[in-house]
Amino acid sequence: MTFGEWLKRQRNARGLTREQLAHQIGCAAITLRKIETEERRPSAQIVERLAELFNIPSTERTSFLQFARGDSWSAPTAGVEDIPWRIRTKIPRSNLPTSLTSLIGREGDIARLVEYLSNPKIRLSTLIGPPGIGKTHLSIETAREALSRFADGVFFVPLASLEDSTLLAATVVRTLGFAETGHKPPIQRLKDGIGDKRMLLVLDNLEHIIQDSALLVSELLINCPQLKILATSREALRVPGEWLYPVSVLGVPTTAQLQSLDMEGASQFPALTLFAERACAVQPDFALSVNNVPAVATICAKLDGLPLAIELIAARISLLSPESLLARLNDELTLYADGMRAVSARQKTLHGAISWSYNLLSAEEQKLLAYLSIFAGGFTLSAAESIFSNAPTSKTVFDAIASLLDKSLLQRTFGTRGEPRFNMLVTVQHFA
Repeated sequence: MTFGEWLKRQRNARGLTREQLAHQIGCAAITLRKIETEERRPSAQIVERLAELFNIPSTERTSFLQFARGDSWSAPTAGVEDIPWRIRTKIPRSNLPTSLTSLIGREGDIARLVEYLSNPKIRLSTLIGPPGIGKTHLSIETAREALSRFADGVFFVPLASLEDSTLLAATVVRTLGFAETGHKPPIQRLKDGIGDKRMLLVLDNLEHIIQDSALLVSELLINCPQLKILATSREALRVPGEWLYPVSVLGVPTTAQLQSLDMEGASQFPALTLFAERACAVQPDFALSVNNVPAVATICAKLDGLPLAIELIAARISLLSPESLLARLNDELTLYADGMRAVSARQKTLHGAISWSYNLLSAEEQKLLAYLSIFAGGFTLSAAESIFSNAPTSKTVFDAIASLLDKSLLQRTFGTRGEPRFNMLVTVQHFA
């Protein structure tokens, strides 16, 4: 039983209309409707008013709040439907990998994504963004936060190393641990095994097998009504019901903010916090100070606030001061700084991360990406068309730019007159 179902039952038992109950707890009727249909979670204040109205014992208020906010799980049995927040079951199954580093500056993203996962109308959420933005780490921590909402388990399926897309369904079958049954194809074993289970699949890194991924995801969503999927990809799956969640770079100070930035202000920028933490990992006595904050902030800005780039460059603090590191920060150091041994080639360097996306482009898209890299400060569609419209390609410049935008290698902004402009992250521009 969900909190919304419980609340509606209690309201009906007391003969209250939605408007009457909303008036008693001090919220709008439309807000109460969304709470009852699980479109949103009630605030702590609303929960407290409901607890008073329905005479919830003070000793149960904390459990009641957790139940209302979706931070607990329940499986009521006969005779206890009126108090589902007292019911506890074992922790759902999960194979989520343990995170070895903290996730910085993503608290708001996790909260919004958990709302997506809590919304019964959203069953497929796809995290999209450029290479090195941290989609995998964010998906894992979001799934961990939402674990209690999925009684039948949360399963992480890493797909970056899968080269044969025809093995996609079989890979998911193995991850879920479904037994071989006769001669059923893997997709049928998935549909039979998941069935009506309340389960979350985290499908990580789909861009290189996007077509088969789209077919599999669509088939599972149609046939498994309680299943939800959280996917990460550098481009959208483009299947019915997909909700895209663009993952943004970490905040860095603007040039104007940098002029008056103090230590308290510096702590408000996640990019600087990430740099400091990763620098401390290799140089324990490193700390942000009024003397090095300008250099660190400038480094983070030159790296676009891109988490992978910041992590790789911050590791060089064991050799150089922030000021010296800034002076040496060039295209080669940015793209080829090598961080970890026990990671895939595409995570060792920023060049490897961008190459992963670049190699998935057609030859024409690769050529246009190189052409577009000549623009400083971004470009308009008309400017690109006027310069490159005679390039010998089968695609129009419009179509090629749209494709690069879909694949997170271009970003769209708006100029002072409201016209759309396109730009590359500085790191992608260096690569191109």
